[in-house]
Amino acid sequence: MKGEESPRIRGWIFVETKDPNATAEAMSRHFEQGGDDYVVVRADVVVPEGREDEQRVVIPVDVADQGFLQHVRELIKETPGVSGSTFYEVKTHNPWPPHGGHCFVTEAELEAHPAQEFSPPGRHPKSPGRNAWG
Repeated sequence: MKGEESPRIRGWIFVETKDPNATAEAMSRHFEQGGDDYVVVRADVVVPEGREDEQRVVIPVDVADQGFLQHVRELIKETPGVSGSTFYEVKTHNPWPPHGGHCFVTEAELEAHPAQEFSPPGRHPKSPGRNAWG
């Protein structure tokens, strides 16, 4: 399985909310928070094709462990209008190596797939958190 080098938890939180745009905007204050412990990459308003009345917010996250995942979920839960959320964990990373698509590169990932532009490991300005179009 790809991604074995990383102890981090990466995935998407699908948020049910009465006002998706307000929820996404409220989550933007967390984009630059968390340091290495958690990264709220962005907050996208999504809708199934042809079903505008079913808008949701999708929040990609990258966290150090289950405790920080719970912290991010609490931040979301405290946002006005949020009625629920579901977390989808990444089990196989694509693209591989993760430097091409992840917002946090671990030391083990960098050792497994050296890339000078991501040294030292950690959070990088080229991450999807800095570029919503990733």
